[in-house]
Amino acid sequence: MRSIARSWPALFAWGAGLLHIALAAQVARTASVPGAFVMSALLLQGAAELTWGVLSLSRGRPVAARAVVAGAMTGLVLAAVAIGGGGSPVAAAAVVVLMVPASMLTWSARARTTAASARPLLPAVGMVVGAVLVAGLVTPALSTTTGSVEHGHGDLSSFDPHAGH
Repeated sequence: MRSIARSWPALFAWGAGLLHIALAAQVARTASVPGAFVMSALLLQGAAELTWGVLSLSRGRPVAARAVVAGAMTGLVLAAVAIGGGGSPVAAAAVVVLMVPASMLTWSARARTTAASARPLLPAVGMVVGAVLVAGLVTPALSTTTGSVEHGHGDLSSFDPHAGH
């Protein structure tokens, strides 16, 4: 794997993890039993993606390539199911855009030897480029999710500048 993209799978996993947690908040609004199951699965998926990203960055390479491919497939299915439970289709599409390259990059890195993985983390420029790519995709997708019925993330119609005075 090229050194500039070595941290990208972890960054993509963080973006997908945040989106899965946001989708869980949307699905939580439905008080049904299937909605609670989907919400729990989305929360676990998001937490697993965030944890995997930390482990991969701390080791300087993507870890557990086979588990990542299985986790990516699970994440894609959960994102699709979340749409049926009231989740944002834009956020689910962003999950797809993040999970597919993350799993492909991780799978391509699995054949590297330990000597190749012992190299230091990629240069700071590669990390910044990856972070900008993820932020550029995740931020607009998060704005399409709502965590509560009362207030949306980007909804200013109910904003009261005098509240609390």
